[in-house]
Amino acid sequence: MKTLLSVLSGVLLCLCYPTLSWSWLAWIALVPLLVSIHSTSRMRTVLLTWFSGFIFFTGSLHFLTFVDFAAWPALALLESLYWILLGFLFFEVRQFSSRFFRILGVALSFTAIEFLRSEIPVWGFGLNLISHSQAYHPAMIQVASVGGAYLLSFCIVFANASLAEYLIGKKCQRFLIVGALLIALFVFLFGAKKLNEYKQLGSEMLRVSVIQPNIPQSVKWALMAKKDVIEIHQNLTKLAALREPELIIWPEASFPGYLNADYDSGKVFELARSAKAPILVGSPYWESETRVFNSAFLIDESGSVTGRYDKIKLVPFGEYIPWKFILGWLTPIAHTMGVGNFTPGDHVYLFKWKKDLPFAVLICFEDVFSDLARKAVNQGARFLTVITNDAWFGPTGAPWQHLQSSIFRAVENGVPVIRSANTGVSGFISAEGKILNLVRDKQNQSVFTGGELTFEVPMAHHDTLYRRGGWLFPHACVIFLSVLCFLKRKGVLR
Repeated sequence: MKTLLSVLSGVLLCLCYPTLSWSWLAWIALVPLLVSIHSTSRMRTVLLTWFSGFIFFTGSLHFLTFVDFAAWPALALLESLYWILLGFLFFEVRQFSSRFFRILGVALSFTAIEFLRSEIPVWGFGLNLISHSQAYHPAMIQVASVGGAYLLSFCIVFANASLAEYLIGKKCQRFLIVGALLIALFVFLFGAKKLNEYKQLGSEMLRVSVIQPNIPQSVKWALMAKKDVIEIHQNLTKLAALREPELIIWPEASFPGYLNADYDSGKVFELARSAKAPILVGSPYWESETRVFNSAFLIDESGSVTGRYDKIKLVPFGEYIPWKFILGWLTPIAHTMGVGNFTPGDHVYLFKWKKDLPFAVLICFEDVFSDLARKAVNQGARFLTVITNDAWFGPTGAPWQHLQSSIFRAVENGVPVIRSANTGVSGFISAEGKILNLVRDKQNQSVFTGGELTFEVPMAHHDTLYRRGGWLFPHACVIFLSVLCFLKRKGVLR
């Protein structure tokens, strides 16, 4: 029975995310697991927690089958290993005699583990945080402007733990149910109040076009398809230029070659001149045989490159082999499998142009790293752009899961986010985390369809508590959890 309950939690968590997006389940999804580990041994608690995590990650990361079937169970297993540590923490905090400290300990433990698995060097993978399940409900995510996505995760898990305490308690104490409902209500009312305040603020508009070329991954880098790939981008850009945008954005690696060392790059420079608008282009940058970057270039109306950003957070085993002093022997094998050998950038770069609206670029999955976006905005970025290629993941929920991260970066930093993705999802997110518009076809599909979209984006700029120190919330959770466990061990708290 306990095993079935842990499986149920894993399944319920999966259902919170795209494509089903039953977000309300997040507020009860952990209850079966927390009930199952009540009065169990340490090892039993760890095993049940790990198994629930493995079910969750196996279901929510199934899109990896389109990249490499072996990568699916491998990453699911890697991510679920963090839940082994979560199981140990759950066992420790469940020993408190105080109901409040048990609930608090569970919420702190889960938040700390989400933070660890998202930010740990090399293996950091901040997709599918429990807070991300609420991304498409603007009123439910405004607390992220205070303590980031992790604060919302804390609130959700606190509510789950309160409900679990009610179910396992010897006495029916309804205040636990009331407490859980009050937390959800507080999150909603806080968000509704913030949205109402933001509605009363005016802001200047920026007319931007995003290009979604919908190039199949199988032909994206094929030499015979190079001419067609460039032509598709040209045609969509010429169409966008008719709408007189002030900026045109192409996806990650949209130019099929080295923009700084390819004869065909002249076509892009000429296109910027004829469009009479700057074009942000994703392309590899060749510096030497041993230094190649995944970059974004800004080409102004005169056809000159005025700025370049080199991707900082590279995809392990996708764009480089990590820890080469240990795993370097894998390099030849990896290259035969298409793994790149990119060099990481070393700093956040602001693109400054005539509109006096500096912006920063996040390439591929860099938007899952909250610190990158925060540093860019603190340095003066008025909006963020995300350029990506999610064609790898096929017709799954992956592009929508990726979109959830962009939404939280907007709310945390109080700036708009503009996305251009090869196969989708491309569009515009307000500084409040609202999806303003998306590239869609006649069937209202936003993924695996081509097109361009021009939209006037409100350049709101909210001074969020998150940027002024709220980003330290998960650090505080780790410290407070450590203190609680220390005091328990010393017998000060029971």
